[in-house]
Amino acid sequence: SRLHDGPLAINRDTTLLIITRNYPKANEHGDHNLFLEYYVRGMSGWSKPIVFPYAHINYSLQHPHYNDSERTLYFSSDMPGGFGGFDLYKSKWNGMEWEKPVNLGPKINTPYDEVFPSFSPLGDLIYATNHIETYGGLDLVLFREDQRFLFPYPINTPNDDFTITFSSDQSGWFASNRGT
Repeated sequence: SRLHDGPLAINRDTTLLIITRNYPKANEHGDHNLFLEYYVRGMSGWSKPIVFPYAHINYSLQHPHYNDSERTLYFSSDMPGGFGGFDLYKSKWNGMEWEKPVNLGPKINTPYDEVFPSFSPLGDLIYATNHIETYGGLDLVLFREDQRFLFPYPINTPNDDFTITFSSDQSGWFASNRGT
């Protein structure tokens, strides 16, 4: 579209696609917030776009990650009722509709931003945050056994280091805005 499209998530059997989009019109504060839209593929092809039912023009929903083993969408949002900044949420998909989003709680979410959720090959949550304990900017965190573990340098730097994807249990890619 003429505005922001992406990032996106797709389930393993490619029957569900979720994408981050900008609202085409600004809200009353002049913000073009982000929302999630999804498509379902059936026998006759892809559905028309469906707005995630918990989206609202007054806050953003972004950075979808679909966890196939849980049939659950993970995303970040600054919706009311969070811990501050952007928090991580999850919403279960039953094949027809989404359950009400659940905040992942204070062991993960802080007054800062928690964004770009994903999972390690072992099933541990990984996300980016600009929490005070980081090297600076956004840094990647592994959440395992109720504890946050900051990835070391050279993965995390004073720049923004975020959104990780694995191609195997020993390799993958992450995004960063650092210089070469």
